[in-house]
Parts: sequence; structure tokens; C-alpha cells
Amino acid sequence: MTPDLTQIPARSAHVGRHVLIWLEQVKKASLSELDNFGDEGSVEQVMKVWVKLSLLISRRRPEIAISSLLKHVLPNIGSQPLKTLNRLRLNRLYNILIADGKKEEARRVFALTKQFLGWAEMQGYLDHSPIASMKKA
Repeated sequence: MTPDLTQIPARSAHVGRHVLIWLEQVKKASLSELDNFGDEGSVEQVMKVWVKLSLLISRRRPEIAISSLLKHVLPNIGSQPLKTLNRLRLNRLYNILIADGKKEEARRVFALTKQFLGWAEMQGYLDHSPIASMKKA
């Protein structure tokens, strides 16, 4: 599904055009198109369903959250099967940001992944979130 690129601004005040294009693709896709991977979806596949069913509904400016996910989460763990995700792998993701001096971005990414994994557990995509008991540092 290709969005009509003439209807997407060059960028918003806070994010690049690639974020707006990705978000528009998720908005326009039907739920059955997004949730067509059976029981073994990748992080990115399940995350698209979460964005459609939760993030787009609950956030006034979802593009800011999407920008963090596209920049830090999906390139590192997006292709990994969701059910194989563990606390060590997620901490490595956060630690990269912390080591680069991006403590606030690490907090944002932690909060987003915790929200996503909690939702995935509630929906049945995961038996248990690997970071359910973790708190922000």
C-alpha cells in the first residue's frame, strides 16, 4: 500500500517526512492487512498493529513516538520475532543510547517499548513482557 505522497507534508515541526510516510501507511492499511502473520510476528509487524490500535488513538502527536521507534527500535530489533525478545536484548538497545549521552531518548524508548510490550502481552502476542517489572532509571 503506497500512500499518496502529494498529501504528505515535506516534514512536520518535529519529525522527518519518512516518519509521516510510515505513519500514513499504517493509518491507511486495514487491520487484516497488518495483522496477517499468524502467531509468530516480528517486532515490526506487531508494532504496526499496536500503532494502529493504540498509539494513533491514545496520542495527540503520535509522529514523535513513531520517530523514536523508527530511529532506535526498528533498525535494531524490528526483524526479530517478538516472542524471542528478551530483557538483555532490550537493555542493550537502551544502553547504546545511554552510552551516546542520550539519556532522555533512552527513557523515551524505554517507555514506548514498555507500553508496546505490555499491550502485546495483554493482546496475547506475548505470554509475558520481558520488561514488565523494570522501572525507568
